[in-house]
Amino acid sequence: MILSDKPHKRPNVLLIVVDCLRADRCPLDPDDPYNENLCFWPDFRKSSTCFSQMISTASVTPVCFASIFSGQYSFTHGIRTIKGPGIHPKVPTLATVLKEQGYHTHGFLTGPLSPIFGLDQGFDTYECRERKQNIYTQWGDELFEKLPAIFNTPPALVVLHLFELHYPRAVQKRKVHRRSAKRYDYAWWELNEQLAKIMELVPDHTITLLTADHGERLFRPSDKTPWGYLYRKLRKKLKLPRRTCDGRDHGFHIFDDLIRIPLAVHGPKLPRGKIIDQQVCQVDIMPTILDLLHIEKPMATNGRPLVPLIESREQPEKSVFLETGNTDLWRSWRGLRFHQWKYAEQIDTQTQTVLDFQLYNLREDPTEHKNVAPLNRDLLTQMKNDIQTIIQDNPMGPDAGGRELTPEEQNELNEKLKALGYL
Repeated sequence: MILSDKPHKRPNVLLIVVDCLRADRCPLDPDDPYNENLCFWPDFRKSSTCFSQMISTASVTPVCFASIFSGQYSFTHGIRTIKGPGIHPKVPTLATVLKEQGYHTHGFLTGPLSPIFGLDQGFDTYECRERKQNIYTQWGDELFEKLPAIFNTPPALVVLHLFELHYPRAVQKRKVHRRSAKRYDYAWWELNEQLAKIMELVPDHTITLLTADHGERLFRPSDKTPWGYLYRKLRKKLKLPRRTCDGRDHGFHIFDDLIRIPLAVHGPKLPRGKIIDQQVCQVDIMPTILDLLHIEKPMATNGRPLVPLIESREQPEKSVFLETGNTDLWRSWRGLRFHQWKYAEQIDTQTQTVLDFQLYNLREDPTEHKNVAPLNRDLLTQMKNDIQTIIQDNPMGPDAGGRELTPEEQNELNEKLKALGYL
């Protein structure tokens, strides 16, 4: 389409994934007053093609990254929760494909993205740093020193996972309580300054994508009070199940503030300032990058290239399969988003029995407060059936699953997750 299909002339690829970045913190309206606090995003938006309805596949990091890397939903790539299993060894990833095409592949990641999941396959460098090592520390200084050399040895793939928005959120210049919702905005405003510095190091012949793994729930006022904290502790002591929103940032549901994320694609000859409103999905990122590079997918994916939309060609909208990617005792949520509708069902993860279900009209109720399931029985049945159709249409076959972790790997991963506050 746009770029050379000769390996030695292919561009670098920079994939920036900002953990917990909500779509509404990347305004597409140039007159949005929120832009006044951002020194990077407004200019990057103007020089990129942006997708206003980019939807993540889950609301926890490992599941989302596996979908970004592979173009597959979790039932295909195999990573279902933050506790494992690992990615299916036969599922190709962006790094494995580009490495075979002569790319130098570098991943700078953090949080729960341990190599134990197998997400390091295909990377020449896969660095999963400690959470305290962020862009404002010595690690950040070293990153700014490394990037010029990496980009000057093309073609290079660089995956940069930034954790500064993840709770407790890295804020350097302002004093604000760690549970304050405002802390999220301060962290994003300051991270903008660092992203602007990164882009100064990126050569022109580079495809740069900015996105997120998932969004974030910014707490209700009651969650931040001492009473709210004590109430949650009491429920935990009594071994009562957590309520839907009990003080959690993500991973507990598939509400839109948890799964609607930004996607901006910037590069040579790509449209500037273009906004695409059609719903697309995280699983589309990997096949889109390969399509831009004129590289064939090694196997069928759940996602599809977005190049036709970028080129203003028609492409029918697809439903997006959603899940929490985490388990709360024995329950989790999964669902479907299509056009103006969101269907969510809570399932027993052992028996796959549906315990509860919800339906939201996103056009009339964008904050998802009114469950209209009882009023739309036919639509409910259709969306339930569509979920089963999507799951059965698995490129790896119906019994694929992920790679089971060894006891030693599971113990190591559990220790890491405990240190991060996940367990």
